[in-house]
Amino acid sequence: MSINDVDDIRKIDLVNITWEKVGRCVFSDLEVAYQFYCKYARRKGFAVRKGKVVKNSKGEIVQRTLFCNRQGKRTSSGTKKREAKPETRCECLALLCVRKDLMSGGWYVKIFNDDHNHDMLENKYCGMMPAHRKMTESDIMEMKSMRSVGISVPDIYASFASRCGGYDKVGFRKQDMYNQIDKQRRFQRSDAKSVLRCMFAHVEVAEFCRRWRDMVCKFKLEDNNWVKDLYEKKHMWATAYITGQFFAGLRTTSRCESLHGQLGRFIKSRYSLTEFVQHFQRSLCYMRYKEEEDDFASMLGEVVLTTNLQPLERSASRHFTRKIFLLFRKVLSRATQNFVVHCRQSAMWVIYTVKRYQSGGKEWYVSLYPPSNDFKCSCQRMESYGLPCPHIIAVLVYLDYSEIPTCLILERWTKRAKESICHILIASSHYWDSSLIARYASLLEQCRQLCNLVARCDEEFNRIKEWITFEIQRLKDKYGDGIFEQEGDLDGLDSGVLDPVRVRTKGCPRASSSVPSKGRRKNKCSRCGGLGHNKKCCPQTPIGETSCAACGMGGQELASQSTFDLYVDLHCGSPLIGLSQVNYQSGEGCSNARGS
Repeated sequence: MSINDVDDIRKIDLVNITWEKVGRCVFSDLEVAYQFYCKYARRKGFAVRKGKVVKNSKGEIVQRTLFCNRQGKRTSSGTKKREAKPETRCECLALLCVRKDLMSGGWYVKIFNDDHNHDMLENKYCGMMPAHRKMTESDIMEMKSMRSVGISVPDIYASFASRCGGYDKVGFRKQDMYNQIDKQRRFQRSDAKSVLRCMFAHVEVAEFCRRWRDMVCKFKLEDNNWVKDLYEKKHMWATAYITGQFFAGLRTTSRCESLHGQLGRFIKSRYSLTEFVQHFQRSLCYMRYKEEEDDFASMLGEVVLTTNLQPLERSASRHFTRKIFLLFRKVLSRATQNFVVHCRQSAMWVIYTVKRYQSGGKEWYVSLYPPSNDFKCSCQRMESYGLPCPHIIAVLVYLDYSEIPTCLILERWTKRAKESICHILIASSHYWDSSLIARYASLLEQCRQLCNLVARCDEEFNRIKEWITFEIQRLKDKYGDGIFEQEGDLDGLDSGVLDPVRVRTKGCPRASSSVPSKGRRKNKCSRCGGLGHNKKCCPQTPIGETSCAACGMGGQELASQSTFDLYVDLHCGSPLIGLSQVNYQSGEGCSNARGS
């Protein structure tokens, strides 16, 4: 029986087919044989696992074995943190082995064993097996279309089930949809990585242009306007174009965002202009303190030499700060893979050709100007990052240098970088506090110690107290009471400088001033319906229902209290509401009244 495609498979009664008919099947190719056995397994209640292949001398597959999914036995992989999956393999021997006929090119059945040592699954469970679950290309495209308009995955799956006539007829599970989404995200991440590799690769301009064209063709972005505009600005972001310009390795505004986060720890939006200046100065003091910590770490002790180029490593440790030295140490480690292969002399320069171990023939050219001992490399990383590249280090090793030349030491990365501005730092204060607050803090600490000692002796306590009282009065007579309000002469300042206007960034905007305000809603009495009062103070309240406005005690309770004087104020702070003159004069009042 010849089977050429999937349509021929659909015409076969796979439920009632005998093993003799299966043995006489001839398939047009290996994929048709695999699809036949998968559909046969679906009807019988098991799944298919691909097995070993046999190849000829040309590397072509001439034989394939397809097993039952429960063939073999699981191998132990040691202790696992997660719960182990249920054991499904039971060494089932059922299989289908097909071999290629070299004369006709077709695939005939060589071995067919339909004896299983396990129970077959019912038809309603077969569709749940991973081998029989698959999302077609049309299903994937439809799912992406629905997700693009905000439809959730459970709703999309319910739509598939409604269209197919039930969840068991969809052909895949909801988890398969999530797996497909995750697969698409991983693919997008890989696309982003390829774009970044193209953008940030240290290559020549011609190589960058070639990679960019290949990338645009791969993702079919020839007509994308955003990609075209991005390419027009390549001189601003592509490494191939900005190499040789000093950016210290910064490509984004991340350093600016980091500074914003640092200032946000000290400065809040509710601060006035004066408070802003004070807290901003406090943040500068903290940043200077952190710099002093880094300076201390750079001066503390001697670094442990770990590379094979210890003379150059020791020289770098004497010049660079600790953090820059750790970066330079990585360059030294990579430099051991580079070596000089050629040297030629020109009129003024000596040019060395450097190669890296197993770099595929790529070469770099390091130029040396002997009169000034100046080094230049074709990679231009020294000009871009301010640190020598591995190729220059390889030349230094080739020339047997034990000290790093001064042309390769950028002043801003050294321990002496602040020497040129040290006079400015000495002239200005490192502290954010004004002199008034600093003096106040100093006196406060001394006064605490004085109070701790004086409080133990009565004689000393009285003497110091009298002295403090005398000094306070003397200073008030000399300077006045407002001495500590301000510091310095403020007459020369512009008194018109005010705090900035606060801006409401979130929330519902306030109503326009052109719309008249309704004002506060007045209380409405539930007894008479009037405005401006409530039930307790309603003028229409009967005498028998009098009450106190503060404690709420009614007239019946008031009548049982003791007699009070007419002119005693009530301790609850409220008059007796609705109490008639007769009751008030008789002394019947609130139990909260003063003197009760």
